[in-house]
Amino acid sequence: MVKEILLDIVTFLKFILIGIIERFYQVFYNETGFAISSYS
Repeated sequence: MVKEILLDIVTFLKFILIGIIERFYQVFYNETGFAISSYS
């Protein structure tokens, strides 16, 4: 029971981390003017 809850929390945090990283790269490339077509 506890392991399942911890697993759900870790999975949730992973989704948040991935979202933040993707947003960071998007803003970074937009501001610097570099666009990677293969990324998106």
